[in-house]
Amino acid sequence: MAWLPRSRPAQDGFLLPLSTAASLLLMLSSLSLQAVALQSRSQVNAGQRLRQAEDQLMSAAQHLVADPLKVDQLSSQVGEAGQVGPVAELLL
Repeated sequence: MAWLPRSRPAQDGFLLPLSTAASLLLMLSSLSLQAVALQSRSQVNAGQRLRQAEDQLMSAAQHLVADPLKVDQLSSQVGEAGQVGPVAELLL
């Protein structure tokens, strides 16, 4: 029996590198999408924390206007660094 050459020798081993490249491309694109989603989620959380801190500061200011404190009482509530209570700690 005589040996017959294959009909397509140029295509031998073509599918494995192609499928590997396609899977790497899909993995990189999914990682990029995940990074974008995590970054946007982080920005939303930071914005919410900022709005919450601003609301607490506004509430504290309204309480000060509604019930003015004497100067000696106010100095006992201000920290050593000039920060007022837990609201200032949220902004750090």
